[in-house]
Amino acid sequence: MTAESETMTGSQEEGEQSQLFVGNYDNGIIVTNIDDAITMAGQAVGKLAQKCVDVAPRAVHYLKSGDAAILYEQLPTDYEEYFRGLYGFKPMTFVPRSRYTDTSKPLSLLDNILEDKQLLADIAREGHRRRWSITPFIQHPKVFELAKATGLKVAGMTQESVSKNRVAELNDKAIFQNVCQKIGIPVPNSVHARGIKEVCQAADEIFRRHGAVMLRQALGAGGLGNILVTKQMLALAECNTLEEFIVPRMNPVEIWANGTVLVETVLKVKQSPATMMRILPQGVRLVSHSTQIIKETCYIGSFAPSGLRHVLLDEMICMSRVYAEHVRKRGGYGYCGIDWGVLEDSSLVAFESNFRYGGMIHVNEIKRRLRPDNVHGVVTLSNDALKLDKRATFGLVLKVMQDLGLDWDPGRGEGVIVAIPPAGGSMGYVALAETTRHALELNAGMHQLASELPL
Repeated sequence: MTAESETMTGSQEEGEQSQLFVGNYDNGIIVTNIDDAITMAGQAVGKLAQKCVDVAPRAVHYLKSGDAAILYEQLPTDYEEYFRGLYGFKPMTFVPRSRYTDTSKPLSLLDNILEDKQLLADIAREGHRRRWSITPFIQHPKVFELAKATGLKVAGMTQESVSKNRVAELNDKAIFQNVCQKIGIPVPNSVHARGIKEVCQAADEIFRRHGAVMLRQALGAGGLGNILVTKQMLALAECNTLEEFIVPRMNPVEIWANGTVLVETVLKVKQSPATMMRILPQGVRLVSHSTQIIKETCYIGSFAPSGLRHVLLDEMICMSRVYAEHVRKRGGYGYCGIDWGVLEDSSLVAFESNFRYGGMIHVNEIKRRLRPDNVHGVVTLSNDALKLDKRATFGLVLKVMQDLGLDWDPGRGEGVIVAIPPAGGSMGYVALAETTRHALELNAGMHQLASELPL
């Protein structure tokens, strides 16, 4: 572990709000195998697969000079130069020759890497010269095949732990609930159902009592495995039964048919905070706390710091540490995020854990590198899925950002960083500001930009 990768921005004595902003595990190469977060439950196809490809470029912000990332697609040249302007070095990236173009077929970055002999040789050569270790977005048995093919070590979990299916276990919402109930962390009341018939029966019972129901795949990712049903939604869809509404939305149907589904009452959530913990063999550390931005049950970004009152924040962080210690004892080393809910009575409930690189890691890295003078005070607002015209190029977006005064200004230490260059009608960004008000203004400016691009 390098000194750079374990830098505390403030001591633990400063209180539970102290946050640890970290880089990669070590000098190494990031594998953006986001699709393997989906394949725990089924296959990454269609919009699930496309989302993996779309958000992967944010991983370059994890890199130090001399590190590298394996992406699904090559970065635009002008974005590489933009990156150099931010950090003083060009991101080193690798892309397999086999590209993902048919979204009806399963996506697997690791398969494409392992089939590319020249790519393996290039990674091995550079990796041994630079003493890289392999850091995956999410641990997977094929990561160790990549290690064997290149002669590089794997950072984080051991092969033995991965082979025991601990990764799926630590990302399983049903198992998470069972563990939390044993260690005193509040979770929603859920029915754990399997099979479409059983899921529909459980959903119908809850819907009849409460007029709404939420379905969540135990191994779903990014909110794309959720189905919300209310009386208003049922009426608008002109469905006579709950099953008529639910079944067509169970896509891909194989995942819903074969995996565990959490069937729950719809809780009235005031705020959706999240904690990110770093778990190492010697202990656990808080990385960050944030408030998630949710759109149609899907995560699209975060606001940080979370803004929770001190009492709630301390309670949330304390419970996060308790759960992280459980994960550590199970051999789960790496990043572990927990998604929470603050209910109307200001009580906390834990919804799920995500044992993988979460959506706050690149935000934390951008903040740590660009504002090392004030990492606790700077406000960040991120969006991984700003929709814009498919014809929009990175060059055009950057020009309009400059015209509107939204782009990063190193003199002020404020502005918007493009974290995911435009592709397929979507882009991602992180706004950094001294105040919440200015962060919201920058965010509003980006939405204005998306709707008024001069194409």
